[in-house]
Amino acid sequence: MNPLHLLLPPLLLVGLTLVVMVMLALKKRTVAKQGLLPRGFFKLNSGAEIPAEMAQLSNNYDNLLALPMVFYALIGLVYAADLFQPAYVVLAWLFVACRYLHSYVHITSNRVKWRYRTFMWSFVTLACMWLLLLGQVISRL
Repeated sequence: MNPLHLLLPPLLLVGLTLVVMVMLALKKRTVAKQGLLPRGFFKLNSGAEIPAEMAQLSNNYDNLLALPMVFYALIGLVYAADLFQPAYVVLAWLFVACRYLHSYVHITSNRVKWRYRTFMWSFVTLACMWLLLLGQVISRL
């Protein structure tokens, strides 16, 4: 397997992040045009309760800037240390699939049970990737 195969999952995760960012920007514009928030709200994002759909998008965007950053760091370390293994590709695809599912649930039904499960699946997958990396590093010391 080509080490470049490991680049596609993070690229698709960046794509998801950009899509959610655009969705959030469009929702904010719509909310502002409809006058659903006070004029000065967006200066500090305070002073009123935001509509639920906007909150869901905002929270999901925040989630895409949290755990995935640890994923991106891991991918960079694997390349920098020349530690590529096909297992990383499989785990990376699983992680990204879980993040897509998490975003889908978060933005649509927002069922906490399923949101939690998809988050935990992605967390466990990422933890496995870090354990694999740790094992490789220790074995080379």
